[in-house]
Amino acid sequence: MAVMGDQYTGAAVFAATFGLVYLFVNRISRQRALGGKSPPPSIGTLPLVGSQLYLPSRKEMHTFFAAKAQELGDVVSFTSGRRYTVVLNSHASLREAFVKRSTDFADRPKLQALNLTNPGQRGIVFHSYDADFKKYHQLSLSILKEFGFGQNIMETRISSEVQQLIKSIQGLNGNSFNPKEFVAGSIINVISSIVIGRSLENDDKFKKACFGLVNHIIRESQTVALEIFPLAKYLPADRRILDISVRLQKDFFCEVNREIDINVVSPTTDNFILSFIQHQGEHFDRAQLQHTIRDLIVAGFETSATTVLWALTLLADYPDVQRRLQEEIDSVVSRDRLPSLDDKQKLPYVEAAILEIMRYKTLVPLGIPHITMCDTEVKGHFIPQGTMVLPNLYAAHMDPNVWYKPLEFRPERFLDEGGNVIKRDMMISFSLGKRSCLGELLARQEVYLFITGLVQQFHIRPPEGQERIDAKDTLGGTLAPSPYHVRLVARTI
Repeated sequence: MAVMGDQYTGAAVFAATFGLVYLFVNRISRQRALGGKSPPPSIGTLPLVGSQLYLPSRKEMHTFFAAKAQELGDVVSFTSGRRYTVVLNSHASLREAFVKRSTDFADRPKLQALNLTNPGQRGIVFHSYDADFKKYHQLSLSILKEFGFGQNIMETRISSEVQQLIKSIQGLNGNSFNPKEFVAGSIINVISSIVIGRSLENDDKFKKACFGLVNHIIRESQTVALEIFPLAKYLPADRRILDISVRLQKDFFCEVNREIDINVVSPTTDNFILSFIQHQGEHFDRAQLQHTIRDLIVAGFETSATTVLWALTLLADYPDVQRRLQEEIDSVVSRDRLPSLDDKQKLPYVEAAILEIMRYKTLVPLGIPHITMCDTEVKGHFIPQGTMVLPNLYAAHMDPNVWYKPLEFRPERFLDEGGNVIKRDMMISFSLGKRSCLGELLARQEVYLFITGLVQQFHIRPPEGQERIDAKDTLGGTLAPSPYHVRLVARTI
């Protein structure tokens, strides 16, 4: 028995010695790789498994790193398999990386999930930062400007859908309803009128394919999660989600190809697809066009719709905020017309409330991952080439060093004593720099026009018998409200 005990003791000593040597060698090799400079502090790492045992569930990552930022500083690192990752948790670190050193951080990593859905990293969002990206990004922006981005024609498109949404809700006579399909159906018509040149009826196959893809992305996207938890792809539940992603994207591209073929053979209306083909010629890159359309649909639809859905829950739960919005809108806009973009400068509380909604409910808490194109640094910490960088937008929006009582919903935090809007530049819902969201301008216009139109025309209330809606956070690809019902009661004067 003593011999067996000695064997166990010897094995334990060997394991402990191996672990210490591993950590020492790993530290020395990393210091050499960093040229003697200081790396970002790590949440902890162990031999072979890296930081996996220190990480929370994938749906708690943004809050976990926000807390770690208060403990370790706003630039934090961890390892997952062979992947070394840095998380930026403050507005200052994000601006330094994505604006001051924008080219250093402009690339995208080759993600495991994309091997199934976008192996060539086509489109705009996940495209590598190279000459093709610059070409297609500029081309997409140019075409979007042709269709009214930043011009009055875009406001006309959006306002038409706002009017249709108001009319549909008026038909409910103040009864409670689930607003998701109403709001999503109206907002998707704005981007579809640009992309394929028409609005979509409820039975339109293109609309169904869009809804299927986007709803899946909202609920269960695993693009970043698989990089942090690489073994998850072998679990049955996670494998099922990946298989659904592939199927839904196949269905979506089937409808996109149908629209492409129409525009190749016999186009009937001006639209993004036709302009892309005309600019690129008969040998255009079909896969690039497919994924660009996918990116436009997601960027121009999902962000706006989810923000409006959050707005309805928050305004129902905070009636004093809603009342103040209505008073300000009524003081500027007559009831015989809807609020316009020209009114925006005269509606500072409206702008403050929208900024607070987007701060309080950060739709993409960990943003879209970047990868460094060269050795660089942030906040004095050396970050080597090939490092995956996660922008923790949630942490920047909930930083107690920047925001007073950040966990509270307080639109007035964006107003100074004179009632003027402040801290606009502290909001980074659409990220920053060279990889900021392509649909940001459209999304901001949509959110403003839909929210002001609904607030002007209706009292937003919980269902009968409820004092609040209290929708829960559901985090998949984005942070969306759990399904809920609301009443929109027509205002009378």
